[in-house]
Amino acid sequence: HVRTTARRATLIPLVADLREPDRPEDTVLVGEAHTAMETALHQLSDGERADILAYYDAVPSPDHQAREATGALRVRMARIRAKLRLEYLLAFRHVELPSEQCRRVLLAVSAGDTRRQRKLQAGQHLLHCMTCAALSEPLSKRSSALTAFVVPVAQIGRASCRERV
Repeated sequence: HVRTTARRATLIPLVADLREPDRPEDTVLVGEAHTAMETALHQLSDGERADILAYYDAVPSPDHQAREATGALRVRMARIRAKLRLEYLLAFRHVELPSEQCRRVLLAVSAGDTRRQRKLQAGQHLLHCMTCAALSEPLSKRSSALTAFVVPVAQIGRASCRERV
């Protein structure tokens, strides 16, 4: 019985691999998503990247716990995630915004900040700017399926380490 088990263990790698091979389009999409995430992370300030790392840290420091208890970190993280969603979508779709007004409107849409949207007259802007109209739907739904947005902590850590070097 032991010999049979050992023989099977040595012969198993020689048996045909039944896994699906990686499709080229999947490989390209993963590479583009990775590049878009790196580009979006580089658009954040050093403080914003540090807040993301502190927020997603597996073993939070006492200072981090005190800030989180006040809620200030949660509010800041909501703003940072909204900015990161916008930057990722722009990088993933290779879009250049026509004006700074577009960035402010899309950031308000991404954050779900209806007060800022009213102040910026986002509805009128979206009616007249086709670029923002196309980008506002995935930002307003905040759907990971629409924007393919994920915040992998390891990738954030890698990006912040590259910044230090």
